[in-house]
Amino acid sequence: MERVDFIKLDVEGAELDVLAGARETLRRFKPIVMMEFNSYAFAHLREIAPRRALRQILDTFDEVFYFKDRSKELVRLQDTERAREKFLHDNLFGSFLDELLCAFNGAELCKAAQFERAKIADEIERGRSEKDREAIAKEAAFITAIDKLRQEASDKDTAVTAVVAQLQQEAAEKETAYIAAITELRQQAADKDATIARLGQQAADKDAAVTAVVAQLQQEAEKETAYIAAITELRQQAADKDAAVTAVVAQLQQEAEKETAYIAALTELRQQAADKDGLRRLTPRRLRQRLRRLADGDAFAPH
Repeated sequence: MERVDFIKLDVEGAELDVLAGARETLRRFKPIVMMEFNSYAFAHLREIAPRRALRQILDTFDEVFYFKDRSKELVRLQDTERAREKFLHDNLFGSFLDELLCAFNGAELCKAAQFERAKIADEIERGRSEKDREAIAKEAAFITAIDKLRQEASDKDTAVTAVVAQLQQEAAEKETAYIAAITELRQQAADKDATIARLGQQAADKDAAVTAVVAQLQQEAEKETAYIAAITELRQQAADKDAAVTAVVAQLQQEAEKETAYIAALTELRQQAADKDGLRRLTPRRLRQRLRRLADGDAFAPH
């Protein structure tokens, strides 16, 4: 961007944010800036004191002008406490809104204002010499006029008293409106605080619910751990029983083998007994033959 000559701002109280963001553009191009000064928007929407907002605008620009009584007459805003307080008073007790025309040194608007101030100063200087020449002539007329003015002042005292009373009434009404506006702003701030407190309570309730769920999950995890331990114990018991059954089966097999051996031995004993009975029934001659065969190794040969 090669040049910026003019900027118009209408952002409902966010003018200071825009000026802060455009700091480099303002420094580089030094444009003329027209912006609203809305005390209500600063205080209600942005929570910025109008006095602080005006101070920041005066610190940003070299010259600040406003339209007197919201007319076409452009008036320079002097950076003095009295001028600032008068401007804020008129703004707060008027319509809360003034159009400001802001410029930097070197801008055409500042050049015109500086020329106008120099012209006025020259006219004042010339007027002083003319007044010195006219002073003597006017002094006599002044003495005559002063008596007349005193009489007129006496007549105007009553009217001034009435005007003062009216102005006091208007000031009281404006002060009442201002207090009502401040009260409304405080109520809105209290409502916001209540909303924040409610949201904080909701967050605390959610945290408590989450804590309860976590505790429940921990309990379920402990139950699952106990269940797994019980299953492991049952499996160990089953393994121990299997080992015991195996041992019993092995013992029964051993006893069965012993019983088989016992039956075999008993059978052999019975056979031996039968053999002995057969020997008793043999005749001496056959007995001798049997013994002879036994001696020859043919004990089981037929008789």
